[in-house]
Amino acid sequence: MNKTTLTIADPSTIDFISQLPFELVPQVMQYSGTDELLKCMTVSKNWTNRLRACPELWTKTALGHDLDVHPSRLSALACVAHYVVEIELSYMQDLYEELLDLFSSKVFIRLRSLVLDNCRIPVDIGIGSLLLPVSDTLEKLEILFDPLVTQHPRVPIGQVLSLCPKLQYFNYVHDTPSPCLGSMTMPCSLKHLELELRDISDTAVERVLGQCPDLRVLSLSQCSPSALAIVRRSCPKLECLSFNHCYSIQNRILGSRHIKKSGLRDLTIAVEDMDDLCLLLTEHRDTLERLDIALVLPPNEQDQLACQAIDILPHLKALEISYNNADVLITLLRKVPQLENLTLSTCDLESEELIETIQQLTNLRELSIHDDCHASQNDIIELLSAFAEPGRQLESIKFATCDFIDDAILHVLPSIRTLREVDIGWSDAITEQGVQYLQQNLHIESLSVGKLDSASNIDILWSSRKTRTHIDTTSTELLDSSDNINPYRDFHQEFM
Repeated sequence: MNKTTLTIADPSTIDFISQLPFELVPQVMQYSGTDELLKCMTVSKNWTNRLRACPELWTKTALGHDLDVHPSRLSALACVAHYVVEIELSYMQDLYEELLDLFSSKVFIRLRSLVLDNCRIPVDIGIGSLLLPVSDTLEKLEILFDPLVTQHPRVPIGQVLSLCPKLQYFNYVHDTPSPCLGSMTMPCSLKHLELELRDISDTAVERVLGQCPDLRVLSLSQCSPSALAIVRRSCPKLECLSFNHCYSIQNRILGSRHIKKSGLRDLTIAVEDMDDLCLLLTEHRDTLERLDIALVLPPNEQDQLACQAIDILPHLKALEISYNNADVLITLLRKVPQLENLTLSTCDLESEELIETIQQLTNLRELSIHDDCHASQNDIIELLSAFAEPGRQLESIKFATCDFIDDAILHVLPSIRTLREVDIGWSDAITEQGVQYLQQNLHIESLSVGKLDSASNIDILWSSRKTRTHIDTTSTELLDSSDNINPYRDFHQEFM
């Protein structure tokens, strides 16, 4: 009787790329980073040919300091550069001249987006030489310099705008004083501009904005309060403004095209004068959909009087405010009875009138309280109890760094039958019994509880609901990380 011997080859000796059906190569290799793909191209001629024939692998590329970038791999990149639409270069300190040679060869014929994140740009070369070969196609440019690194040269803004006639999106971060403007002689087509520059003067702001008449998204940091008047005068088409505030583009409620009138739809602002804020709100009362305010001024009676002069904001759906004057908060909330999303930071919730005002927001769907808002446990229980009544629509509750969170608060939440998402944040006062009680609300789809007392609590919590819903017991920072992947993308694509 004949015997058949089966020999299993060592997996390390199998040429998987060559043996794969051609249509499966991009599906398998899409999980490799750009640097790994470039390494694969140096293995053999067959691998090079196969990978070169997969344009979807090279549309978006990224190279950085944590990847072992070698000049020879830049040569490999040149073979597929005609596929590249977006490229991100991070912390490349020693290869700028090689990059310049690559760009100068004009192989990036489709490049639309370029990100230079802390790349060393020699002063004697500058950035113009890098941008010129791709200037005819470039639509998005980000130049980000670490404020802790001071040897980065200043980038002349005017030169960038004049070199790239199709540029729609420009983000420039540099911690150097007195930013360099360069020659600014002709208007550009820019629609999205973010400038985070130290001590940028009103004159510089006016010169830059004067060249950008079509701006629809603008973020300015570290400007003087008087620059706000320049923005109002220079940007008639503006729809999204962040002024001297921590700028975090998030997907809120933008996109309501039923508003036909032109004007601001999204405003993120830190103000030192309530009159400036009230003037903006009055000007754009018919278009504002989202408002994020940080009031950096001491509470006074004049602030409330100024707020009282504001008309109803009929389209405002999301409000985030950081201020500890309860009277001003009450006045503002009464201007937005249709509010759907409310975030309160460092606010005084010990006011019974403020609690009642929030309870009267019958359309509220999302409520967030964080950053050490002043409140007692009874205050929060009283606030939440109103949303357990029939006809209320509250779907999401988020707490962060709040001392009042304990089991008593959790016992109230199951009575709010409309809840779909609960984020407790961090709390040492929550016990396993409190979390188990919370699970009685079978309508909750997403539960995040941070910093439980012991690892056993996490096991019990997960196993009790793991077949029914998503439950995360890690930190809120980890949970929120997925929200930071350019959630404004669709909003900006309207402008591109």
